[in-house]
Amino acid sequence: GSSTLFGMKMKASRITTNSGCLTINGSSCGTGHLSQGVYLDNYSVVSSTGVGNVTIAGTAANGIRGVEIIRNSCVTSNSGSLTINGTSCGTGAGSSGVHLYNSTNLSSTGSGNVTITGTTPGNVTGGIGINSISSGDRIASNGGLITLNANSVNLTGTVNATTAGDVVIQLGDNKVLDMMSYMKALSKFTKGSETIVKVKRDKEILDYKVLFQ
Repeated sequence: GSSTLFGMKMKASRITTNSGCLTINGSSCGTGHLSQGVYLDNYSVVSSTGVGNVTIAGTAANGIRGVEIIRNSCVTSNSGSLTINGTSCGTGAGSSGVHLYNSTNLSSTGSGNVTITGTTPGNVTGGIGINSISSGDRIASNGGLITLNANSVNLTGTVNATTAGDVVIQLGDNKVLDMMSYMKALSKFTKGSETIVKVKRDKEILDYKVLFQ
């Protein structure tokens, strides 16, 4: 099959909603390693300006990108949730579940939660679940939670929760200063471990007991 088959491709395009939910599902069954589930390029915009949720799900059966969002493209919500799920089943080098590059913006401008999940089941050891490779990339929420789920994470850009959003500042005895220190702290816990997580909410510091399952 073709090496560049896309389940859903946007280039310099815009899709918006206000109160309605916006869902994009893309699945590529192309046999080439460059096939991608969902591809947003060149200032493409997917946005909800009101209470509507935004969901993007992309799967590449053989390709290296489940969801790729690049070159100043942005996916935003307001009070609705923003959810991105990317799965790359390709076995080749460079596979990413969710791939961000060149000033990508994934953010909630209001109270909506941001959840990004990336997996590379075809390349568990070498693949990167969530891969942000440029300093201009941004994952943010103004008043909601940010959750990143992945088999591995590479973040060059910024991840930031502001206003009412909860920010993890300590896991057990481990201070969390950035995403790298957060991932290092997580690696010290195994299934069944318990610890105290310190969270900053506005000016208040809260303690939560968590169990790793």
